[in-house]
Amino acid sequence: LRTLFIVHALISIALAVLMIIFWRGHRNTPGLAEWTLACALVGLSVLGIGLHGRLPDFVSIVIAQALSVFGLAAAWNGIRLFDGRPARWVDAVAAAAGIAAFSAYHTYVVDDVFARAITVTIVQSAGCLLCAYELIRGPARIVRRTALPAAGLFGLIALALAIRAALFLLSPPGANIFALSAALGADFLISLVGNVLIIVALLMMAAQRLQWQVETRNADLESAPTRAEQANRAHSDFLAAVSTDLRPPRNALIGFSDVQCRRVVGPVGTPP
Repeated sequence: LRTLFIVHALISIALAVLMIIFWRGHRNTPGLAEWTLACALVGLSVLGIGLHGRLPDFVSIVIAQALSVFGLAAAWNGIRLFDGRPARWVDAVAAAAGIAAFSAYHTYVVDDVFARAITVTIVQSAGCLLCAYELIRGPARIVRRTALPAAGLFGLIALALAIRAALFLLSPPGANIFALSAALGADFLISLVGNVLIIVALLMMAAQRLQWQVETRNADLESAPTRAEQANRAHSDFLAAVSTDLRPPRNALIGFSDVQCRRVVGPVGTPP
């Protein structure tokens, strides 16, 4: 199980590096930076947990679990920004700080592995469900082909985490968190594959949005000559209408001026 953690962490970090490269070329894509941050934080979190026993408990438990929650919150904020809604970083920081305080208490004050495992797993499952809800609520209207599979993958991870919590309830973990059942190992494997597929789905969402923006811009460029011709025609029609409306009073002014110049009714200024 420790090997599975390490492999999961290395894959997540490698994907984060690839996402950084993709983000550098498409910095204007909303949510992409947050998804990159989420991928990196999840990788670091899993790496810290995988090195439990080789790193101080504060790093492998408190910081690692706080990073996992903050990584999910970063993914959630990225989805909100992708949909044009504001990010809520205050909530993200509060959730991560709460998990850090809870983990620290159940590590140094009350050494309770069971409480830590159950609570963090439930919070992570709720975070995945929230990400799935945000994807269905917003981006599915724009990039339906990729947003719905991403939401399904988040739902799958949430289910896997819920099953993990149930397994913890049936068989509370001991001091060695890596000496677990085969069912729990399979659950972690599902989470690993799901996390990788989620990153791929998010990148596909960003790529599909870029394609949609390019197609929209091309359509605007193609319709630009037609709009210019319509504007020119409207300008000509306006001038013709104004000229028609001004012609009668103009002719009247010219006629009265001619009458005064010829002094038909006498010199100018003569009283009637």
